[in-house]
Amino acid sequence: TKWTAIAKECKSIAKTKQPILIGTTTVENSEMLADLLKEYQLSYQVLNAKPENVKRESEIVAQAGEIGSITIATNMAGRGTDIILGGNITFKVRKQLYNILISYKTQSKLTKLNTIFPLSKDIG
Repeated sequence: TKWTAIAKECKSIAKTKQPILIGTTTVENSEMLADLLKEYQLSYQVLNAKPENVKRESEIVAQAGEIGSITIATNMAGRGTDIILGGNITFKVRKQLYNILISYKTQSKLTKLNTIFPLSKDIG
């Protein structure tokens, strides 16, 4: 089938680390192709209109041009966003900074709790 041919071509191109963007017309087609790529042991990102994918849409689009990435997208997903070859470094930095700040905030709360309610190490 044409989908098998696409999956084989992806496997061939993936060896060169060239980013791949595959457009599909339906969510069903994107999921079927994802299953085929999984059989070929290729990692990929799916960008379609399913509610569970909406949360990560901006991240997927931002990194779709990253070296070695494979992105499967339906017609309407990610519209209005440019894909930057090499990946979007600004997005990566913002995401990493966000993760650091959340980690710091969590750690700070734990430190405060331990100060207010110190745990006894001598129990036992």
